Amino acid sequence: MHFKQITIREISIAVGFSAATVSLALRGHPRISQCTREIIRAKADEMGYRPNPVMAAHWAAVRMRQPPKFQSVIALLNDWDEPEKWRNSRYLKPFIAAFQRRAEALGYIVEEFALVNDKPLSHRELKLRLESISKVFRARGISTYAVFTSSNPALICEASSYFASQTSVFIGHEYLLGDSKIPGKRHIPYHRVCASGYANMIVLLDELRSLGYKRPGYWPNRWSELGSGGEGAAAFNFYLQSLPEDDRILVRWAEWTTMQDVSAMKPHFLEWLEVSKPDVVICGNLEVRAWIESTNRKIPRDIGLAHVDLSDYEEGWSGIVQRHDRIAWAAVDLLTSQLNRNERGVPEFTKEIRIEGEWLTGGTTRPQRQ
Repeated sequence: MHFKQITIREISIAVGFSAATVSLALRGHPRISQCTREIIRAKADEMGYRPNPVMAAHWAAVRMRQPPKFQSVIALLNDWDEPEKWRNSRYLKPFIAAFQRRAEALGYIVEEFALVNDKPLSHRELKLRLESISKVFRARGISTYAVFTSSNPALICEASSYFASQTSVFIGHEYLLGDSKIPGKRHIPYHRVCASGYANMIVLLDELRSLGYKRPGYWPNRWSELGSGGEGAAAFNFYLQSLPEDDRILVRWAEWTTMQDVSAMKPHFLEWLEVSKPDVVICGNLEVRAWIESTNRKIPRDIGLAHVDLSDYEEGWSGIVQRHDRIAWAAVDLLTSQLNRNERGVPEFTKEIRIEGEWLTGGTTRPQRQ
């Protein structure tokens, strides 16, 4: 059956706005007011308008080659109790820098909005703060915002109800560290982009096997494992099923789920190292290297060492580079694609994009004698 393709010009005539205004409104462009967008979208739906995917792809490519004439703002929500620590976080800086580069390449300006200002706020004060930011968004036509690895899931969940007319994305995993205010897991009601902790662990283990390591042991990073819902540990324990039973070193959860202070883990780690006798240690804490060397073991001569999340400040290690740049780029693209489809507010169902990392060979592993 053949359907007549409704054109932008036909909608323009029917609704009484210019073709340019109709085109921008159907793409959810913030330069067109919310009221006008709704009027045009309603008329387009009534007329049975369906976008032409071939032409949409063509014009998207054309716009990418042109310098932007209008720059909209993408808000970055900073929910940390001490906002300056968020700005100076060595972990977050690569994410934020890559996010800004991708956004600027698409014609957007990135601007930080701190939800808390260096002092604890009462629930009433938090509500007033969210209402104030919501008014700023409306006044300035800010239609998109992003959250990087929230430290306060309860606040971010509440914020979603104040920013119901905005398009959003969450960078990080759905499972977040619990604290006294947040019992257990909180569901983040946003589309998400994150590293694939499960796939990254499998890639890492395959690389270690190719180097000849036969008895891997995993000492998890508390923050990253709780943050991802235990993905890395789950992948590790699943992978152990492919090893001879005598070479299986199961992850010992009790030690790291109850200890906040990393330095307090050292004696437990050294006990585990002597009892388990791995030929390579997989870890997420930089301190592990010094702990191993304190036993007079030489890395990689006596034992291998691999990191599950290498960043710029882990020079010389072997392990997984999680490609924070690709995660950030995917987050910007997810935001803009929602804008193009005029998707606003809390989604009916959430989508998650997982980005696989890459193995990097460094000086902490080497081929083993067979």
